[in-house]
Amino acid sequence: MEKMTIQEASKEMKVLLGLKAVDFMDKIMSVVTKKYSLDIIKLNDYMIENKGYDEEEDGSLSDFILKEYGKDAVDFIKNAI
Repeated sequence: MEKMTIQEASKEMKVLLGLKAVDFMDKIMSVVTKKYSLDIIKLNDYMIENKGYDEEEDGSLSDFILKEYGKDAVDFIKNAI
């Protein structure tokens, strides 16, 4: 699957997760590749602080995203990192 543009990622992330893609963008990788690159650490920290994600209770971040947001959200994230 080909990486998304920043504009495509912005639309998709808003629909799937209700979040602004730019807030979780790996700016260096996005500039280098000219495609959207997700900073998974920022997303992980956000989910812990704001959505109640707990690795011991929920398993992986991917498991948590699947449970809370669905398979399309997991697929988006995998493509964006």
